Amino acid sequence: KYCETALSIAIQIDNPEYEAKAYREIGTILMSDKKLLRSRDKLNKAAKIQKENNFQEELAKTRNAQGLLNTELGNYLEALSYFDKALKIYQSLSLFSSRTKVLKNKGTLYLSKNDFNKANKTFDLAYKQAKKFAQTKEQADILLHKSEALNNLTRYNEAIKSCTKAIE
Repeated sequence: KYCETALSIAIQIDNPEYEAKAYREIGTILMSDKKLLRSRDKLNKAAKIQKENNFQEELAKTRNAQGLLNTELGNYLEALSYFDKALKIYQSLSLFSSRTKVLKNKGTLYLSKNDFNKANKTFDLAYKQAKKFAQTKEQADILLHKSEALNNLTRYNEAIKSCTKAIE
């Protein structure tokens, strides 16, 4: 409701940056409510505005959300494409700390695909990023996901160590 109000105000005052942000937030909320097609529509509107206005950092956030949505829909190739687009934008803007969440989401996608080797490698990259930028919450979350990948690779001792490290 508040995001819809923010969207309405952004449109009234002709502020495309906030209009796109509102669309992305609404899309993200709809995704968590499992209203995936409506979510796609809102995220696409956000991305269109961001591309037209060269709001690169915001576009990277939207691309990450689109990656999550397509992971949820089982469109793994499309999801990977969106994650890679987000990573490329963050790289071009030298926003290296922002890459952590995208890498974590990409690893989670590989978990969904049962590609546990790629998941493990991607979580390693994400963890290095999170550690470099002292993102402790992200580190713990990544280690928990990594333990799931290791467990599925029957590397049980490493999985336990990863999980224990996350708890610490």
